Amino acid sequence: MSNERSRMEPLPRPPSCETARIEGFRRMSNRLRRLPMIRAGLTTSDRDADLVQPPPDAPLSPEGRRQVEVMTHFWEWAEIVVSSPARRARETAEILAPEHSIVLDDDLRPRDLGPWEGRTASALEAEEPDAFAKWSTGDPAFEVPGAEPFEAHAARITRFLERAFDEPYASVLVVSHRSVIRTLAALLVAPLPTDRPFPSEMVLLTRQEEGLWKLGRETSDPPPLRSPLERTGLSGWPDERPPEHHVAPLQVLGRELW
Repeated sequence: MSNERSRMEPLPRPPSCETARIEGFRRMSNRLRRLPMIRAGLTTSDRDADLVQPPPDAPLSPEGRRQVEVMTHFWEWAEIVVSSPARRARETAEILAPEHSIVLDDDLRPRDLGPWEGRTASALEAEEPDAFAKWSTGDPAFEVPGAEPFEAHAARITRFLERAFDEPYASVLVVSHRSVIRTLAALLVAPLPTDRPFPSEMVLLTRQEEGLWKLGRETSDPPPLRSPLERTGLSGWPDERPPEHHVAPLQVLGRELW
């Protein structure tokens, strides 16, 4: 594994929405049935694995571009692509859907870490050991002073989800960041493993006939032939396994209204 920065990011606190509201999201009977989500790829700043979070204007690195290109061979489909405005997310979306317009949604931006933005984990651990320990383990009672509060972070992601349910699309491809994707998964299904998604990894949520959402997708293939994405909803690192050439590439229909 070429990058360990994802393990240094804060573990997003579970959204504080009421249980009834979360169940309403899970059972909502609108047209949306698929939510493929891809985390923005590695950036030039990711060469320093100690960096807490890349700056918003950090571009994809050559390795990051290559890994995102691999994801175009994982079969899934979407009618529209909605991306965080951060440069690494926009560039990821442009590689995934080069022939289509990308909708930028500010609610999908990475969490603002305030004075910790752009700093290294080793420096924070040395200068603020107690605060760093609470942040790195996801202590639910800890807030980074001056950073975007967890409640505000969860609220804007919830706003995005409400808009997605209001739109007339059956599948929306989301390109965003670790904490955003983890919060969306927690709202609809359950928390993801603490180190997922990896940079450029796909997380797939699908809605079942009874209205409940799940990780992964239904397939007619027998269990031994099902891919990790089908079984678990997580594609894995692009370099860990061959792309899913056996079905079809990523397909984007390219509608632009949002």
